[in-house]
Parts: sequence; C-alpha cells; structure tokens
Amino acid sequence: MEFQSQIDFDLLEPSVESHIDMVRTLLSRGKWMTPWEIQEEVWRTRNIRMSESSITARTRDLRKDQYGAHEVLIRRRSGSKAYEYRLKGQDE
Repeated sequence: MEFQSQIDFDLLEPSVESHIDMVRTLLSRGKWMTPWEIQEEVWRTRNIRMSESSITARTRDLRKDQYGAHEVLIRRRSGSKAYEYRLKGQDE
C-alpha cells in the first residue's frame, strides 16, 4: 500500500509575506486605516482572517529593509483611542 499525501493548498494559512502584501496594498491606497478596518477589508476581499496584532506586526515589517523599507505613518484617530496607518507618499 503506497501512501500519497494530498495537500489542499487553498486551505493552508497564507504566509507572512502574503499578509505583508495584503497590508501594503491596502495602505498604499492613501486612506488612513485602523487595524480593524484592514482586518475587515482583508476578510471581505480575500476571506482571510488576520488578527489586529498580526496587522500591526505587518506594519512594522513593512518598515524593514527586506520588505521594502516603507515609511509607514501612524497617528491617533481623531476623537478615538484607535491608531490608524498609511504609507507615506500616498495622497489621500
């Protein structure tokens, strides 16, 4: 009896790099976004769940040389305790 592994790659979790790509794509639109808005958009468009802590970690990763050394802006949302992010150089 021969064992063959069949992996459904569509069911595997996306890699860190693909998470970074998703966050970078959203932040490059020029709109300030909170981690919750990013989370909602990723779920709506890709059917992938990302935690808030994962999203903020990916914004930190975007600043690293190996991921493009992007300048990620952060500010406190007016009238809220939430932080929001966007990439520098992207017009609103």
